[in-house]
This record gives sequence, structure tokens and C-alpha cells, in this order.
Amino acid sequence: MTQTFFIYRVFSGPQANGNIAAVSFCSQQQDPRSLSKELFVNRLPNNAVLSLLSPRTAGEFYVRWFDYHGDIQRCGHGAFAAAAYLHGHNKLVETTAVLHSHVGERFYVGADGSEYTLTLPDYGTPIQNERGQILASLCGATDMISLGGEAGYIALKLGSVAQLARFNPHPHIMQHCENASLIVATQDKNHIYFRYFRCLRDPSHLSNKSKIPLQIDVIEDSATGSAAPCLLLLFSIPSGQKMSVQQLSGRGGEYRCQLNPDHTTLISARVQLIKHN
Repeated sequence: MTQTFFIYRVFSGPQANGNIAAVSFCSQQQDPRSLSKELFVNRLPNNAVLSLLSPRTAGEFYVRWFDYHGDIQRCGHGAFAAAAYLHGHNKLVETTAVLHSHVGERFYVGADGSEYTLTLPDYGTPIQNERGQILASLCGATDMISLGGEAGYIALKLGSVAQLARFNPHPHIMQHCENASLIVATQDKNHIYFRYFRCLRDPSHLSNKSKIPLQIDVIEDSATGSAAPCLLLLFSIPSGQKMSVQQLSGRGGEYRCQLNPDHTTLISARVQLIKHN
């Protein structure tokens, strides 16, 4: 039986091509990991993210996110693709839908005119820590925050768009992130510009002495919605103030976001259907 899926371009705009995400339903008889592997090997582009949905209750769905390398804990542009699938041409949901991730987080997705919306959960209280301060020193950052624990995010504040564009995520810098993703960003009035990096590590390459991988592959994400809470907290944006965000990656991404009084984050963005298999 052919697996039906839809492919979307998420976070596109006048100066951004956005990122690719696919959406499909996964039945109880299907193993999500096996299905995602089969789709990436045979049918999906390597730079895509896959959202696999399965029904939970009325208006609520389980979601699993995958990229070419495996599971993803949290994926903003995958959630937006799911929003377009549920609220757009399929009309499966009339009001806000709830996505339940495999790690117990809830994401609320909806439609607002020509755009879609995503409410991200509270990531917790930002902190200053040693590895973040080391990274800030190495990168010439003026401030930093760490958010979401060991496998969360480290966000660095840079002085200008030019410095952001020149930033080089060399492995000797990225090794200090350990399991966290690295966000580098700068602000200009109501606009935030950023880039987002993560590491692929093979535990078999660990050095017995230093516990630092001998080889680190650094990936720059094209368009990253899950970075929004970090950006707003890094620049101390007050609750309710809307900010325009632009990701300065090769493809680029654009969206608008704001902190809510309950510490969740609301994002709005464009989603465009590319094709249906």
C-alpha cells in the first residue's frame, strides 16, 4: 500500500525560501521509525523533516518528528506543516489542534487568515552556565543564556548582522555545546536575526580521556521555529511584544513571534503546499 504524504514549504517569505516538511498519518500497525526510514530512503529529500501523525482524541493527535538522521524531540517547522495539513486543504480540524509529542510536550496549532499559528510550551527559566560562558568568550558574544537543560539550547547575543553572517561554527567551538543546540543572534529594533546549529555525534568516537568526540559533524538548520522562545528571552523581549524573526541560513526562514503571559510562545508563519504524492 502506498503511503500518502504531503510536502510543504514552511517559513517562506519575501527574503526566504523556508524549509521543507512532509506530513503523513501513521497507523497503529506501523512502526514510526521504520516508516520514516523507508520514506527518507525512497521518497523524501534529505533536507526534509517528517511529521508522522496518529489520532488521539477529537482535535488531538500524537506526533513524531524525524529527519534524515533520526528522531527529533521538538520541531517547529514540522508542527507548522502539521497545522497546514490539519487546518488547510484537508479540513480535519476546525479549531485549534493539539499535538502530543513522544516526550510529553503539547503543541497547539491553528490557522489565522493566510498564515498558521503554533504555540510552543514553556522551555523553563534561562540560566547562565560555564559552557555557555566559554562559548560566548570564543564567539565574541556580549551575552548568553542556556535553556532547556543539557539537551536544550545555548543562545549567544552578537553585536551585528555582519558578525552573525561571518560566524563560523568550527568544531572546536561546537564541542563545548555538548548535547545542546547553538543559536547565535542579533537584534535591530523589532527584528531578530539568527542562525541555528547542532552537532551529530557518534558515541563510539569518544575519547576516553576528554569525553569529547574526536569528530563532530556540524549541521546548520535552514529554518527553525523551536528557537523562538530562546530568541525572545535572550533579548529580554517583554510579554506581548511581537517580533519579526529572520534566519540567515542558505534557504532562510521568516516568522513572527511573541511571549505569552503563561511563558508559552506564539509563532505565526506562512506554509505553502508543494506537492502531494
